[in-house]
Amino acid sequence: MKIRNLIEKLTLVNTQGALEIASEFLTEFMNVKTTPLGSLVAKRDGVGENIMIEAHVDQIGFVVTKTDESGFIKVDSYGGIDTRVMPASEITVFGEKQVQGIVTSTPPHLQSDDSAKVPKVSELTIDVGDNVRYISVGDFAVMSPRFSELKNNTVTATSLDNRAGVAVVLLCAEALKETDKAFSVSLATFEEVNGNGALTAAFSENPASAIAVDVSFAKAPSVPDEKSSKLGSGPMIGISPVLDYEISQKLCKIAEDLRINFSKEVMGSSTGTDADHISTVLSGIRTGLVSIPLRNMHTGVEVASLDDIKACADLITEFVLSGGIANA
Repeated sequence: MKIRNLIEKLTLVNTQGALEIASEFLTEFMNVKTTPLGSLVAKRDGVGENIMIEAHVDQIGFVVTKTDESGFIKVDSYGGIDTRVMPASEITVFGEKQVQGIVTSTPPHLQSDDSAKVPKVSELTIDVGDNVRYISVGDFAVMSPRFSELKNNTVTATSLDNRAGVAVVLLCAEALKETDKAFSVSLATFEEVNGNGALTAAFSENPASAIAVDVSFAKAPSVPDEKSSKLGSGPMIGISPVLDYEISQKLCKIAEDLRINFSKEVMGSSTGTDADHISTVLSGIRTGLVSIPLRNMHTGVEVASLDDIKACADLITEFVLSGGIANA
């Protein structure tokens, strides 16, 4: 499976489309099911304890709150929208039919001190023109999908958070399809709002341990060094009170043994990822976190390294092949 092609396919579709791509691929060699909350879970029976590899598949977006016959709509947010970059952005609305829109923008010549402030999501207005007739209150919308290649084996796309993580999960599953080790995968919904997709998916499988895959902050101007890692520098291995220490340490040891460049992402409390929710299921699931460095998070032009995505998949695959913490 070519990583570049996989990322392009996953980022140019909505959440349901990404789930369909994943399901079609995994069904060839795993037992796939969908939870009542829409998460995809696939399991492979085998030797040893079940290790779950998880990534959330949903992306940030909007829900329509008001329509206007003159061709404008108002929205609320699904997840943490960065409204600083929204004026003049392209939006795709999934109404009676798919509709393109543009977030209205006040020309700089006419901006007052007040209009130049960062708007709230509820203050955004989207121009959909005559196509407003196909849109109803309650319809969902996202920043219009896009994908482009950049230099140094990097790409920019709209939903790399967290389709890059989905790609890691699928690459791991492909690498493990001939193994006799037990493992499962989960592509969870609702991470951007409450984490219930991962919580209920983990409950359905009750794995002995889990590795959550998400994105984190790549170095860029104004991003603190201690909270970020350079693009192309490999996996960011989570260290946090809510994460299992043995899993974190074993991931670091595997990376060292395989000569995979990595960094430690140290968090003083929760991680802000599905790992927080998975670890609390039933009597508790020992959980680790591997993240992909990402620039411009929660915008329409997120940037990630394909090398980092591959390195994350190689690391987690070896964790499963080694028996996880059962052989730590």
